[in-house]
Amino acid sequence: MADENGEAAWLAHWNGWWYLESRKDWDKFLNFQEVPPDSHEAAIKTIDWHKYCMTKDTFSMVHSIPEKSFELDYSAPMDWEWHECPYPKPTAKLYGAGHDSQATEKTVWRHRWTDFPRAFETEIREFIEGKNLRMTRKLISPVELKFSVAVLEGAGEDSKVIVGPVLCGFRKDGAVVGTVKLAADKGVGFYLKIAEGMLNGSPVSGGDWRRSLPQVELQARGNAINNAGGVAASLLSKGGGVIGKVSTCQRALGPDGRQNVPEISIRIIRKGVGILPLVAISPYSVLGSRMAIDGAFSNVAPEPGADTVFVDPAGLPYIQNGPSGAGGAAGVIYGFLGIKSDPAFPDDVKSAITKTCDAKFHAYGEKKCIHAVGPDFRIRDYSRDEAVAELAKAYQGILTEFVASGLANLRLLPVSGGIFSGPFSSELPGMTAEALQSGFLALTAEQQEQVKVADRLEMCIFMEKELKDFTLAFGQHRSQ
Repeated sequence: MADENGEAAWLAHWNGWWYLESRKDWDKFLNFQEVPPDSHEAAIKTIDWHKYCMTKDTFSMVHSIPEKSFELDYSAPMDWEWHECPYPKPTAKLYGAGHDSQATEKTVWRHRWTDFPRAFETEIREFIEGKNLRMTRKLISPVELKFSVAVLEGAGEDSKVIVGPVLCGFRKDGAVVGTVKLAADKGVGFYLKIAEGMLNGSPVSGGDWRRSLPQVELQARGNAINNAGGVAASLLSKGGGVIGKVSTCQRALGPDGRQNVPEISIRIIRKGVGILPLVAISPYSVLGSRMAIDGAFSNVAPEPGADTVFVDPAGLPYIQNGPSGAGGAAGVIYGFLGIKSDPAFPDDVKSAITKTCDAKFHAYGEKKCIHAVGPDFRIRDYSRDEAVAELAKAYQGILTEFVASGLANLRLLPVSGGIFSGPFSSELPGMTAEALQSGFLALTAEQQEQVKVADRLEMCIFMEKELKDFTLAFGQHRSQ
């Protein structure tokens, strides 16, 4: 059992949005429900989104299947007692491609930790074809979740598995890098297959399927370092990726910490990937604060460091007349930069930003900022296409300035958010994803490569109530 600090950390790792990354042996589950074989591929590739909020005593989840317009929000106690299950019993005909929204019959379920705080079990009584269902969820790492499903004859300790377990893999939304940890006792070919599977995904084969990841990181220590180099060289020679970043260090090991062992990590980026798969949706502002649904403010992430540039949603009148008096997100940012009472912005900022969609990087000592003026969609009637095109210009300017800054990390935010979104408030998450990709594609090939090798790209969402919409919108556009 982990110590108290370890338990608290792992419990917190559950919280947030997870997307479906892979399925294994899912055809067994579909065959049991008599789902027609020609529907298997669509059923296996239907994307689930899970949002967890866990305590020792309570299991809470939002379950979303956008393709089926399905969403369920519920909480249940971890007491291994039977309670009403919020899910309607699925029909054999429709369950494989998503839950049957017409079904109304319900049953009961129960939950318990099997390895607190990293794994728990759910049992649903007579859920499918009169058989019980057992689901187990386990955190493999802070960003990887394994989900297994088994159909049972009987219940509890006396039950017999008649189908499964079939497996699903989920990945935390902000985790855009797959990790391959190499050892010296297996060859290059073994790890090359794993890395290629992560980068390229795999089509449906029987009941197996995996989505592609935009990046993988090869991690090796000591004698395994040669294997990491061999895998990276093979990936490059096959045209499967480009090297993003290589890091080396000496790790102190042994009981006395005196044995120094070399380590290496090699970041490989899938060739041809756009920007959206590389952007993590982060549940905090560019300065690391968050406004909860109940309106409470808290600091949940570190402030941007010297290697991180963040975006200021500047207003053009303030850029030309000075930061004094600016409110909202810009006012908070100017306070952080120490310029809130200054009579004017630096000359290079004023000269570079003269109209909507202009952007300019400036270093305020150790604090690095890109001032950017987004369009105000309240000032005239925009078509949706016109609005996306304007946003794309703004993001192109931001990304151009990020490349010029030479920094490793970028914290973005939704340009023209809040009151500036005008009639597009409900559409802004999807428009943001489209515009960011369009702005990226407008860069030169060299600039695109420099953006893609950044250590971390984040879209920062300050208000918790907006997080789901941006998470799902970016998720849908990444998979297109």
